[in-house]
Parts: sequence; structure tokens; C-alpha cells
Amino acid sequence: SHQDIIYSFRDSNLTVPGTNFSIVNHTDPLFVDVEMRSYNFNHADADYIVFLDMKITNTGGSSQSTNNLDSVYVGIFANAVIRNVGITPPGSGGAGFYNKGANGFVDSLHLAYTYDHSGDVGNTNTYIGQKFLGSEDKYGFHHPMLDPSFKSNYNSWEFNNPGFGVFQAPYNDSYRYQKLSNGLEDYPCWDVDNGSCGGSTFQSQLNTAGNRSDLISVGPFRNFNKGDSLIVSFAFVFAQKLEDSTAAYTDNTLVQMSQLMEHARDAQIRYYGEDLNQNGVLDPGEDKDNDGKITRYRDLATSLEESTNDEKFIIVNPIEESLSIKFLNIENRIETIQLINISGQVQKEWRHDGSLVFEKNVSSIQSGIYLLRIIDSSKNVYVKKLIKE
Repeated sequence: SHQDIIYSFRDSNLTVPGTNFSIVNHTDPLFVDVEMRSYNFNHADADYIVFLDMKITNTGGSSQSTNNLDSVYVGIFANAVIRNVGITPPGSGGAGFYNKGANGFVDSLHLAYTYDHSGDVGNTNTYIGQKFLGSEDKYGFHHPMLDPSFKSNYNSWEFNNPGFGVFQAPYNDSYRYQKLSNGLEDYPCWDVDNGSCGGSTFQSQLNTAGNRSDLISVGPFRNFNKGDSLIVSFAFVFAQKLEDSTAAYTDNTLVQMSQLMEHARDAQIRYYGEDLNQNGVLDPGEDKDNDGKITRYRDLATSLEESTNDEKFIIVNPIEESLSIKFLNIENRIETIQLINISGQVQKEWRHDGSLVFEKNVSSIQSGIYLLRIIDSSKNVYVKKLIKE
């Protein structure tokens, strides 16, 4: 994309790395590595979405351990605060700055969301959502639309209020797993007040002002064994809270939510990419880039095969096994092509052979962000950011 962030982290330690301090309430690591990538495309029809891929690998711990995990759930939570800081400075009023948001969940879109309820009335008009897109493991593609046994779950709790209540943050690992594997929408109180729901339905309680965290989780993933990997994809979606002449600012009507839901659907379509019939299988006619696999976000990523530097060359980006450059209007002979890592070190350097299409195998290069530097005979330098997957 036009802006990528790559994170790597793991759960394998009992002590804080580099110290002898025990990690509080952490005695049973999962022994998994996580590579998380975010993508942000600078297109007018997609700049309201940030995509997030998480690749989770079961490392197994010790060489003797099998570390077989079953019924795995993966989630992402956010404690979004939506305020107009041009009107109310960040943090002013202490806790009162943060407790003006309201929350909700659209189960058909697997979309959790937050909006300004009563903080800067009439001056914020914004939704922030986090949405599940799809997942893959050794058994194939997983989405509730295709497999009723695989589902998304939604939970919400008051910030910094741990305990065992419905709207309290999970107090320990056992309760965290309960939150991950079951959602508020599974309770009868979600949409029916049976007199024991706390005064109103859960949805109505979420649509009042508060400082809450939202969790959306998916699963189960079966037989996640040592050496296995799975990929789970989410999106952060941003939208305006539209005007509804029949509703108050603090309401949360379908009219007010309509742009949020439209943007959420856009995110889903863009995630599917080449998978036109959305079945998780690369069917005949779908493999537009002939790489033998589904290319996600293709309509966005292929727009990065743009002509640059006054149509002098076209680069396929991101790259996987090979680097491919097509030269167009070349006034001066291309002399040197370099691939440089983010630390400024030259990882590969080639002399150009004069061909209009330049291809080199780069499978030995680690995944990450690189700069491609092209130097011609007049010492003109052209630089392009590349992503190696």
C-alpha cells in the first residue's frame, strides 16, 4: 500500500525480556509468533479504511513440546475515543473527556463501532469501526458466511474496570477466553429486556455515553499445531455520522449509520480481491496475476503498478519471488538497479542489461519494506518504495 506498518511480537516469555521481572499473571505462554501488517491506500475511494493482517504461527516452545492448540479464537480490541480536539483539548476534564462515546455491533457485517454520543455535540459526527474480513489456515478459508460453525463474537466493557460482570474487562485468562469465544449478541438480553438485563437491552445500554473497549473475535480454529500458521484479517473503518432529521444527535439510527455500513461493505469487497465469488477458492478466470493464489486487495494493490517519474518505468508492487520492472520512455541508458533496506543497506545491486523488461529472482530477500533505486547514465536517480512479501 502507500503506507505500511509491520509489527512482530510473540508470546513465549515468563519474564520481561532483558530483566528478571516476572510477567504479572502470565504463567502459561501460548508459544506463538505474530506478524501484523497494516495497509493504508491513498485513494479517494479507500482512504477511510486501514487493513490489518495478522499471521500467527505456533512455534511450539521447546523441541520436545507439541503445543497442540484447539478451539483457538483470535480477536482485536480498541478503546476508541471520538472527540473534536479543536473544540475540547485532549484530556481536558480528566475522565470526563473519555466517557462520552457510545458503542454497537452489526452482526451481519461483523462490525464493532464507536461514535461520539454527547462529547462535542454537532461537531464530531464520526464513527470508527473494527471489522472482521476473513481468515485462512491449513484447512482453507474461514468466514461465517461460508461456515456456520465459524463465527464472530462481540464484547464491550468499561475501561479499567476488571471483573466478572457482563460489561467488565476480563479479569484472567480463563475469562478472556470466555469473552473471545462468546459474544454479547448471544445473550437473550442483546435485543430483549427480560427484566434481568440491567434496566434495558444490551444494545440500548451500549448506546449510552461511556468509556468502553470493543472486542471483535473469530473462531474456532481447529488443531492449531506446532509449525502451523493462520492468517486473520480485520479492517478499521471510518465514516461520518450522517444527518437524520427524525433523530437526535445522540441517537444511532440506520440513516445515521448508513455511510459506516457502506464503507464496511467496501472494505469487505476490497479484501476479497481476486476471489470474485467470495468462496475462498481460486476458481477458473479469477487468477488475474497468474500467481496461482488469491491476491487480496487486488483492485487497490494493482493501482500501485503505476507509472512513475513521467512514465519512465512501471513496477509490480508488492513483490514476492521476483522483481519486475518495465522500462518505458528511457532517454538515457539505465546503468544500476539497487534494492535497499530501511536501514540504508544495499541488499542487491544489478547492472542493467539494456532490456525493456528487467526481472530478477529475489526470493532470498526477507519480507519487509525496501527502496528500489535506479540510476541512469546521466546519474539521474529514481527511487520507489517496494514491499517484499
